[in-house]
Amino acid sequence: MKTTHKIRAVFTIIALSSSFSIAQDADQTEMQKRILLRSATAKGNTTRIQNVLTKAMNKEPLVIGVIGGSITEGAAASRYQNQYGHLVADWFKATFPKTPITYINAGIGATSSNMGTHRVDDTLLRHKPDLVICEYAVNDNGNSHILETMEGLVRQVLKSEKQPALILFFMCDQKGKNEQDKHILIGKHYDLPMISFRDALYPEIEAGTIKWEDIEADAVHPNDRGHRYGAELITDYVQKILDSMPESPKIKPIEELPKPITSNPFEYTTMFCTRTSVAAMNKGWITTDDRGPYRQFFGNGWLSEKPGSTLEFDIKGTSLSLVYHLDKQKDYGMIQVQVDDREPEKHSAYVGWIWDGGMCVWKPVASDLAYGWHKIKITLLDEKDKDSTGTRFRLMAVMASGRN
Repeated sequence: MKTTHKIRAVFTIIALSSSFSIAQDADQTEMQKRILLRSATAKGNTTRIQNVLTKAMNKEPLVIGVIGGSITEGAAASRYQNQYGHLVADWFKATFPKTPITYINAGIGATSSNMGTHRVDDTLLRHKPDLVICEYAVNDNGNSHILETMEGLVRQVLKSEKQPALILFFMCDQKGKNEQDKHILIGKHYDLPMISFRDALYPEIEAGTIKWEDIEADAVHPNDRGHRYGAELITDYVQKILDSMPESPKIKPIEELPKPITSNPFEYTTMFCTRTSVAAMNKGWITTDDRGPYRQFFGNGWLSEKPGSTLEFDIKGTSLSLVYHLDKQKDYGMIQVQVDDREPEKHSAYVGWIWDGGMCVWKPVASDLAYGWHKIKITLLDEKDKDSTGTRFRLMAVMASGRN
């Protein structure tokens, strides 16, 4: 191995972001060792990561992508370049300065793997990543389909065009809670590398050697230092694999995926949004308003304030869902959703408890359907929440999953 490739992660990044937080506590080398040792929940099968590193050593262009919630999106980072994913990409750029590196951030705040598995193809896999880091351990709390949606997401990534390496990354909240135990069930089945921020750092917080507020901006989101910790946990793992590789490695064959351990409807997903699709029928909804949230992922969405406005979609699958914008602004209203000839149901976009700017929410509208084409009819109602005064509604996407 050439010595330029054996530089430790904590040093290759120095020119880009001062130094990583673990390393900058120079008098706490024992704590540093403990943190790094605990971080690797599972080494996993390293073949795919070795292939990524082989490409990097051969100066082949690489695409590094991340997908997850607001932590991945970088909600509390002081700037885009300080997000953990960006720092991982910077590590690759510093370690392989002659290798073209492209970074794709597909994180959306307040979303879980149930939405991620529907949008991963459009928002990440179409960029043909070589390495994917997936972070949903915090946001999957409350996801009743957690095993199915994580498995669907994992299988979509692993079987995509470049057969990318996939690392599962587990953050946690202020109480040390996350859903990594469930994610680990999927990770073990596919022999994936798994890195846990919780396992690495929360014992130090409990022991008082690190304060939560030193690395986190609030109850969930890491500050710049927390993002640097997260990035180093990942790059330290990759560096150790790099150190073990021969000087002239070759691309290795990838094993076939094992059979799924769930019913696996979410390996096969479809997403309609205004950036990529048009409705089968549109009466009264506009798609040109460019002030909507999440435009980089979904386009402007379908927007209406006129009761009676109707959308219809023809979509194929066994389960159907919607993504729409929730907001505490009192002009937000309600829709009626009907699938085929089933009983209609109502969905309100107004919610009083939410933070400024609102969020997008994933809502199932039909499941256990016969595989085939189904019609979704969406009608804006004059009816509204008791605390709302308006009828505004922004539909972001229509989604389907499943096949025969």
